[in-house]
Amino acid sequence: MRASAFLLLVVLAIAGCGSGGGSPGKSGPVDLGTGTAVQVAARDRLNVYRTASGAGKAGLVEPIKSAAVRHAGYQALKVRSGYFQTTGGGPLDPADSAAALFSGIDVGARMRVAFLSYNALNPADQPDLALPITADERLAPTGSTATGAALVDALWVGIYSRLPLMRHGYIGFGYGDRAHAGEAFPANGIDPDGDAMATLDFGEAPGVARSYGLWPNRAVGKVTGSYDPGKDEPPMTLLTGRGILGVPSHLIHPTGLPWTFITATVTPVTLPSGFPAVPATPIGPAQSPFIVVSSTAVTGPDVIQDSPTSILPGELFIVPKAALASGWWQIQVVATTQGESVSSNYVWEIQSR
Repeated sequence: MRASAFLLLVVLAIAGCGSGGGSPGKSGPVDLGTGTAVQVAARDRLNVYRTASGAGKAGLVEPIKSAAVRHAGYQALKVRSGYFQTTGGGPLDPADSAAALFSGIDVGARMRVAFLSYNALNPADQPDLALPITADERLAPTGSTATGAALVDALWVGIYSRLPLMRHGYIGFGYGDRAHAGEAFPANGIDPDGDAMATLDFGEAPGVARSYGLWPNRAVGKVTGSYDPGKDEPPMTLLTGRGILGVPSHLIHPTGLPWTFITATVTPVTLPSGFPAVPATPIGPAQSPFIVVSSTAVTGPDVIQDSPTSILPGELFIVPKAALASGWWQIQVVATTQGESVSSNYVWEIQSR
């Protein structure tokens, strides 16, 4: 392919404030699946964000729901939140195989167990997401009691916490919490009181086409203007010590090509009739209002390079250096990479909350 400059011009009008399951098919529309009221509310809120960002919808899948519910129950019985079912809670600790509801050290192992169990019990209803499956998981952020749709809102604000929620291939979805686990495993005596242990599990379908991913988007409605890296899930340690930042914007290149150059400015924008004027106040230091977070080398004023096992090539976050005050903001971002040349304008009408 001939190498040329890819130009993406993104204009954001952001108003911030200060501080039973289905089987996603390999092709065609995703089966949204079924579940409890809380599971369906989480799925529907997730799909508002996914549709707005260009990721496409995700569907509730029975074995993925089962994996999430069982892990929520394991956490409730251990009275600790965590991603690993080990004796010490860390990834390198011994497997906690003697514990009630143990099903695997990590989400990949747990999801494999759930799929094998479901397939054995339901030979005529095999999910299209086949083993081996790429899996990911997110838990409620530290100190959060959010469940269902509110948990999706809380996770979407962050960088690490948003990654599987917005990735195109993760069209298989499951949700569980303490209440679901108590109903599913009554013999285990799960205490109904305590942290919700809310758990989101994701399964990636092979061959899902990836389009340009862009967020914020006007279809989402209200977003918060602030982001605390310490409350990301897991915590964004590369940004701790920077204080409270602005809500991260997120770009995804469809072919996974790495971004190479970023500039960002704050300027007025002409909004549709009926919308307020945009303040021209800069965000943070005038010459460097943004932090760029990428897994590949990017030329820009303030760049944090993360591991490609966390942020994939072609994924990029643009984080204002200060929380956005209430009101309308225009953020103009110019990003370049290698590939076809494209120029686009986007105006997001995001209200404060």
